Amino acid sequence: KNATYSLSQSYCLHRGSELITSRRFVSMKKTILLTALGICCMIAVTGKAKAAEKVSGKYHYEILNSDKKTAALTKVEQLGTQVILPSSIDGYTIVQLGTMKENNYHFASASTLRLEGKAELFSSADAEKVTELTIPSKVEKIGVMSFQGCKKIKKVTLPKALTHIGSNAFNGCESLQNITIPKKVKGIGSGAFMKCAALKKVTLKMSKATIGSEAFSTDVTDGYDANGNPKIIKKSHLTKIVMPYKYKGLLKERAFCGYVGTSFTWRDFNTYNEGFLRGCKTLKNIVFPKNLKTIDIPKHCLDDSLSTLKPLVIPEGVKAVYVGQHCRNIKCITVKGKKTVLYGDSGMGAKMISVEKVNCKKGSKTWKKMKKFVCPNFAKKFKKDTENIDTDDYYTREIVHTKKVKVAKTK
Repeated sequence: KNATYSLSQSYCLHRGSELITSRRFVSMKKTILLTALGICCMIAVTGKAKAAEKVSGKYHYEILNSDKKTAALTKVEQLGTQVILPSSIDGYTIVQLGTMKENNYHFASASTLRLEGKAELFSSADAEKVTELTIPSKVEKIGVMSFQGCKKIKKVTLPKALTHIGSNAFNGCESLQNITIPKKVKGIGSGAFMKCAALKKVTLKMSKATIGSEAFSTDVTDGYDANGNPKIIKKSHLTKIVMPYKYKGLLKERAFCGYVGTSFTWRDFNTYNEGFLRGCKTLKNIVFPKNLKTIDIPKHCLDDSLSTLKPLVIPEGVKAVYVGQHCRNIKCITVKGKKTVLYGDSGMGAKMISVEKVNCKKGSKTWKKMKKFVCPNFAKKFKKDTENIDTDDYYTREIVHTKKVKVAKTK
């Protein structure tokens, strides 16, 4: 019996080993098959990607939608001085120039900066030859760095169908003098018109677009000085920005930092804008239209115009003025209306200390709010200001901290 049991046990162990070996073999076969299938899929995908890239003479293009017969022009070779981009290639309508990859509305990404000095559509050498450029009427998107480095182009007419302008699209177009952005444009990427020093006038016909950081940073710089400030080798000439009265779009920080005009007419903005006038060092006057109901000055909006900016004058019809935190350069605000209320980030409190002086009428809403929130002894120090205001009905107050400063005794 023991011998029979031992033989039976041995047989079972042997069969079990065979089963395990068999299962391992099946598992290996599955792994090999799956790996082979994955490689085949990769080859198929690669084949499709390559199939989408076409070359027709000196033009390279990529099919965007085979059903709609649309394509993106990705490269142009053998350029002359006058460039007329094709409206269609091999039956495909060109609706995009270059690529929209790496496009963003904040400061240029590292991957974008690595390509600095190269135009996306043209080689660096060819880009410097171009003096005239014609863009097809059905182009909807101008990609990242599409015309970067085209230093001799003086005029560009953007098509009415245009909806997006990519980051650094016209970076380094140093001879470009005027640009009109069509109504349908929804976004202008960061640095889109950077280093366009000859740009004198920008006309914005759209009212809902996002304008990226440093989109119109038009000084031409070369490296940095000992203090870490950029060395300006060609100064900006941008003295005029025309935009709709009601602008519903978003303006990113330093969007207009190349603006060298002395006066800027405020718009009826209804969205938060991140310091879009930061970097405008020549600003003297901010003009607020009389029919504004609300004025929202975002933080850092007027930075860098500390020594030039004159007192802000708020018209009578305005109901509320919001002054963002860190607006240190606003030295004085004159409120003409009795019903206007002045607010800081969290009421007229500690975060409003950046404004050194406020002129307003005694008994007005601004006067009452300041009396309540600015400092305890406001009424005692409140006095008439006959130097800056024509009528005796105006009063002025130099802003102090809401919290008293405690001085610790030193040993």
